[in-house]
Amino acid sequence: MNIFKILDDLIGKAEDFISALAMLSMCVVVFLSIIWRYVLHLPFASGEEIARYLMVWCIYIGISVATREGAHVNVTVLINILPPKMRRFMIFLGQIVVIATFCWLFGLSIMLIQKSAGGRVQLTPLTRLPYWYMYLSMGIGFGLSILRGVQVTAREFFLKKETPAAPEEGGEQWTL
Repeated sequence: MNIFKILDDLIGKAEDFISALAMLSMCVVVFLSIIWRYVLHLPFASGEEIARYLMVWCIYIGISVATREGAHVNVTVLINILPPKMRRFMIFLGQIVVIATFCWLFGLSIMLIQKSAGGRVQLTPLTRLPYWYMYLSMGIGFGLSILRGVQVTAREFFLKKETPAAPEEGGEQWTL
């Protein structure tokens, strides 16, 4: 097993773990907020803020997961009527546009993180956490999305798919 496959698996597991943990934590916080408010009749004002920030983390890391899985929404009506070679080119062009968009958004998110972390740090209203913690999710999510977009494009358009030599190897093999 090569280092790229190990790194890919490690990053994939980290993406899945962080997004699942954020989603689970968000559900727990919302549930506790309901219990505090309606059963104990106590305010849990920061619960909504915490749940919002957990949702932001889940979404931005989830963008990378969706890129890896090819699960983003596509409109393929026009592409499906094209001849196969033109269809392949248009799909490739679409992938390049998506990667370029992720690069642009990554650059904007880095500027936002730098602006919010430098100088006078703005804090969230209730939990008093620095806003750049939340903005960091954008940088990580878009950075991972660039990596995944390049990976998916390379796998689809530049690597030859090989069948395993023996049944016990299993899975797909990709080579240059």
